[in-house]
Amino acid sequence: MIKIRNFLSKFYLDFLCFFLLLLLSPLYFFNLDNLSLVSWDEAWYGAIARNISEGGDPLVLWWNGNVYADHPPAGFWVIALFQSVFGINEFGTRVGSAVFGMAGLFLTYLLGKELFSKTVGLISALALSSTYWYIYRARSGNLDIFLTVFFIATFYFAFKSLKNAKFLVPFAVSFGLLLLTKSVIPLTIIPSLLIIFFGSKLKFQDTKKAVFIFLLVTIPWFAALRLQAPNSLSKYFLIGAPGVGSEQDYLKNFNQIKEYLHFGVGKWFWPGVIGVVGGLVSFNRGLLAMSVFCISFFVPFVLSEKGQIWHLIPLYPFLTLGFFGFSENSGKIVIKKLFKRYEKVFTALLIAGLAGFSIYFSWMQIKR
Repeated sequence: MIKIRNFLSKFYLDFLCFFLLLLLSPLYFFNLDNLSLVSWDEAWYGAIARNISEGGDPLVLWWNGNVYADHPPAGFWVIALFQSVFGINEFGTRVGSAVFGMAGLFLTYLLGKELFSKTVGLISALALSSTYWYIYRARSGNLDIFLTVFFIATFYFAFKSLKNAKFLVPFAVSFGLLLLTKSVIPLTIIPSLLIIFFGSKLKFQDTKKAVFIFLLVTIPWFAALRLQAPNSLSKYFLIGAPGVGSEQDYLKNFNQIKEYLHFGVGKWFWPGVIGVVGGLVSFNRGLLAMSVFCISFFVPFVLSEKGQIWHLIPLYPFLTLGFFGFSENSGKIVIKKLFKRYEKVFTALLIAGLAGFSIYFSWMQIKR
């Protein structure tokens, strides 16, 4: 009986997170095939994935008899996999995004648990589930949710690798798939990875297998595209940064992309900004890495007028995690200095307050 009680006390938040996913699942799967595929991208990507699921080349993508090189193939592999299971139809094209959307919530919980606490992970996942464009795009046959999930997974396995080198292999797989999901924008994670691994005790011997796996994941596509359509490889850098380098009104771009971000996350915009600023001045490696990522991801869209609202979805989990992680960390520091005698009581009140805040804002947005 004692063992069962200890097990439940240790993993009750894990079970609560799983239960939360079950409660939220209708947001992602209900009437998923109710509407026809939307032109252009959703129907376009579904047709490209269909070529793979029907036995086409999984490395060099084709559409309408021509090589498609606007994006790498990883997202299309996922769509094709689910098309093979559920059929080449609206549901089969979209359900991969829905499954990944749910996985993104759980990975947000795991990352919050790894960096801060289970509570931060849980309430951050709840907050993410209420962001409008995360839900909307998780019900769409596009690439944005795949990209977002691979960003979260890469962060998570990078931090896990600092404690245990065996996680370098899943890190290498996740990072490789991240680079193969969309053009150039995945490279914005590199400054954060440098922060994460700076001063780590990992040895060269630990990294050899991970490097081999990373190359095994990434090189075949680059090599196949180079052989099949040599002139198309440059699109990896050009498609992902349209308009960068040309004459721009940077203030106009900034205001536009800020409004897109605000509309996409709803009420979590200003809390997210607080988390980003707080992470930059904190001494917490996790907060700093997430804040730097938010900035390095955001800046390229200031340099171009071509940014769209869905491009910013990968920021959403890091905005919610940054806010709740910074709030918990800074709150505990204040409590330890000012209320040390009643530290446990005030810490419990802090956690309850953050949880209530997340539930209130999330419920308001989910209702909409």
